[in-house]
Amino acid sequence: MNRYIPLAVAIFLIGATTIVQGRYSFRWGEPKSEKVDRFIRHLSQVPMKIGDWEGVETEGTDARQREVAGIEGQIERTYTNLRGESVSVSLVCGNRYNMSTHNPDACYAAAGYSMDLEGDRLSTVEYKDSNGETDSVKMVTAKFKKEDPSQTLEVRLFWAWNAEGKWEAPSSDPRLGLPHHEAWYKLYLRAAEIPRSNFGDINPIVDSPAHKFAEVFLPVLDKVLFSDAENDEKTQVDSSAQPSISQEPSDSLEKPVTAAGA
Repeated sequence: MNRYIPLAVAIFLIGATTIVQGRYSFRWGEPKSEKVDRFIRHLSQVPMKIGDWEGVETEGTDARQREVAGIEGQIERTYTNLRGESVSVSLVCGNRYNMSTHNPDACYAAAGYSMDLEGDRLSTVEYKDSNGETDSVKMVTAKFKKEDPSQTLEVRLFWAWNAEGKWEAPSSDPRLGLPHHEAWYKLYLRAAEIPRSNFGDINPIVDSPAHKFAEVFLPVLDKVLFSDAENDEKTQVDSSAQPSISQEPSDSLEKPVTAAGA
C-alpha cells in the first residue's frame, strides 16, 4: 500500500500546480472584470489632437484576431505633425496573460519582419506630468526590417505596459516580469527608422518621431486612462505641450496585420 503513496503525492502536486498555473495564466478563460470595462471606456477619451500632432483612425485588428489575442479594447491611429512626421499608435487592453503575450518579436516576425538585436533594448522617455513635474519611463524598443523585391522597409517600435498609472517595460519575458494585476494596457508606437545615411549627430532612438511623440502622448494617456472621474465623457485633457522636434521627412509605413495584442 505504501508504495502508492509517492505516486498519489506526485499526482496531487501535478494537479495542484496545473490548476494554479492555469488560473494564473487564464488558460481556461477569465470573466471580464470591472477594471477591464473601465479600461475600455477610457480608451474613447484619448484625443485625436496631441500638441501639433493630428490623429486619424486606421484599420484595427479584425474580430477573429482580437479574439485570439484576447483584446478587449483597442484604438488604432496614425498621428502626423506639421513637419510631416508620422507615428502609428496601437493601444489595446485586456487581462494580464493576453497582454503579456503576442509581442512584436513574435508578431512582426510572423508578418515577415526581422528584428535587429543590436543596441539597447530599453529607452528612457522623459516628459512633464500633469503637475508640471519631470517624469520618466522605460519603453522597450527595437528596429524591424522587411525586404522584398521592390523595397526594404525599416521601422522603429517602442512598446510598454500600464496597469496602475505607470508605464513598465520588463527587462525579461513580460509573462514573468509584469506584476499580477487583473487588467493591463499595452501600447505600441511605430515610425519609419531614420536612415543610417542621416545619422550624423542624430540618435536613431531618441530622435525617432515615435520617441518624440511619446514625450507628449504619455502624459495625455496618464491623465485620460487613469482618471478617477466617473463622467468619462467630460474628461478634459490639456494636450498643448509640444516637444522640440527636428526636421525629418515622413516615410510611408507598411503595417503588419497584427496589432499590439496580436
